This record gives sequence, C-alpha cells and structure tokens, in this order.
Amino acid sequence: MYVTVVGAGDVGTGIAARLADTHDIAVVDVDEDRLDTLASAHDVHTVCGDGRSLDTLEAAGLGDADVLVASTDRDGANVMICGAAKNTTDVRTVARVKRIDLYETCQEAEGAFGIDDMLCVNRLTARDIV
Repeated sequence: MYVTVVGAGDVGTGIAARLADTHDIAVVDVDEDRLDTLASAHDVHTVCGDGRSLDTLEAAGLGDADVLVASTDRDGANVMICGAAKNTTDVRTVARVKRIDLYETCQEAEGAFGIDDMLCVNRLTARDIV
C-alpha cells in the first residue's frame, strides 16, 4: 500500500515509522531537517513543501497513493489537505484534528469535506476518561 503522510511532527513521524517496514511511504513537511531525520532512520520518500499545495502532494505521489493522512498541527490545514486530495483523486483520506467542535461539524456534514476518517485525540481522551 502507498501512504502519503502530510506533517512530520510527532504524529506523522510515528505513523510513517510504524508503516515504513511494510508499506511505501511518502512524507511531506515544510521542515527539511525533520524530513532528513526521518529519512535517515526509515525507508521513506520525503518531499519538502506545503502539503496544502496540490503540486507538493503530486510530487509526493498523491496520484499513486492508496491513503493520505493529514497530520499537521493545524486542524484547518488537515481538513483542506484531505478535501483537495479527495477532489482530485480517489485516495482514502484520514485527517487528524484536535478541536472536538471541528470534528463534530465534519461528522455532521457527512463527507462534504472529503474526509473518509477523522481522528480527534481530544475527543477520544475525553471519552475514555468518562
């Protein structure tokens, strides 16, 4: 499976590292140092650029991707990245968001944002506590 991960922070790096042994992975981030560190530790293709740009996503192999994971630290960017990817390809999209209200809005919109799966850690944490 070919997976494109946008965002090489803790979450994106963790996803890429976990999948790199069994899948083809491309990682997009604006921080070249993060990408170099990730590429030196794992067999991943890296693209330095803004993941909100279709040109950047295409350079990362979006057209060949089975799954795109938007895991930047910006909720709005993750929603936008998934929407742009879904609008131009049939890739399965996964967005990470922190804000529970944004998660709920996207869930109520039933796919209008081009997001197949959405993960909200704050919501999961709150749910597990109570």
